[in-house]
Amino acid sequence: MASKEKRLINSLTRKKPEARIPIAQDMYLPNQSGDHSKGRVNTTPSNDTDLVNKKYVDDTHSSLTAPITLENSTASTAFTIDQNSSENALVIDSEATSSVCIDVATVETIGKGLQIIAPSLTSGNAIFTYSTGSAFSSTTGLIRAYIDHASATGVGIGIQNDGTGAGLKVDQNGAGSGIDIDHDGVGGRSISSTNTTDGNVFHTYTGTGGAGHKTFLFRASGVLNSGDGMLYADMSNSSSTVPVIRSQNSGTGSGILIDQNGNGQALLIDTESTSVTAFEIAADATTTGNMMYAHSTSFTTGTGFLLDVNNATYSSNTGILFVRSDHASSTGRVAQFVNDGTGVTVNIDHNGASGDPFVISLTTQDIGMINFVATEDADATSALSSLTTSGAITGHIQVEINGVSRWIAHYADPS
Repeated sequence: MASKEKRLINSLTRKKPEARIPIAQDMYLPNQSGDHSKGRVNTTPSNDTDLVNKKYVDDTHSSLTAPITLENSTASTAFTIDQNSSENALVIDSEATSSVCIDVATVETIGKGLQIIAPSLTSGNAIFTYSTGSAFSSTTGLIRAYIDHASATGVGIGIQNDGTGAGLKVDQNGAGSGIDIDHDGVGGRSISSTNTTDGNVFHTYTGTGGAGHKTFLFRASGVLNSGDGMLYADMSNSSSTVPVIRSQNSGTGSGILIDQNGNGQALLIDTESTSVTAFEIAADATTTGNMMYAHSTSFTTGTGFLLDVNNATYSSNTGILFVRSDHASSTGRVAQFVNDGTGVTVNIDHNGASGDPFVISLTTQDIGMINFVATEDADATSALSSLTTSGAITGHIQVEINGVSRWIAHYADPS
């Protein structure tokens, strides 16, 4: 019995030889396609059809200078990534510290070295670069365009926007400069704008500024001895009628403040106009204020207002200084001089030759010519004397009344 059980157990556990039938009825082919250890495999691939094994890649990967090389001599695309899911199409994890992560070397002349087309883009970014490191201190920026030839005339960065959004937007949240232009060119322009029709070449908007806040600050630390100034506005079309520079202030501060600290002219107007006013103040809304106010606490021997006409053919009848109250119903004074000192209030120094017109000409319409206002005393020392007697005539003053020459006698004293 024991021998029968043993034979039964052996028959169940004994490995039977693999049954094979003629190939005409069936075929048996072992599948070893994924096992590179089967068969004969070269450790180091040498032929174009040799398999690349993991050991070869692991041993040689760190020393490869170009792990993947694509060479395409046809007119078709050399490498295409068709990413249909919402994931990254290409991820590059570079541990390089001083080498270029992506190096594009192209011999294109009129083509594009790198092109990104995003026709379905709405609120995303076609190119997005950012740095999260607090130690980032590069002065060339996260994005840099470099034209390394002095004879090149092309544009470093070109932005074309056919829409209504901003062509370039700088969102500066730190205390640094939003745009920093280091211009070392001679005779060129740091910023140039053309072809603007009814828009604004520069439009800046600022909210509440702190102490020392400036929307525009032009500063030159070097010595400037030539040129047209730090700020130069040129209206080159002679048919233009709009102002070249306009300042509009809705607040109570000064519209334009000139702080001249050097010993030069604070404001110089060089006009080539022949029949138009060179300097005009339109103060139609001013009632109790001053249209012009000049004051000084350090004045000594200078001139408050100096009007100088150096032209031999000057023949105006309105005068170099013309003050007019142009309304018949007005009752205010046209000119008033107030002198709280001891000097002469008005001094007229007429150096004309003999036979020249009079120094002062008074024209009026049936009203008093001159009104002398002073305290009248019965003595010979007051500005107005009430004495009716008169001394000897010492001379006469020539005047002209309605075109006829007359003489006014003057006395040594009225006593």
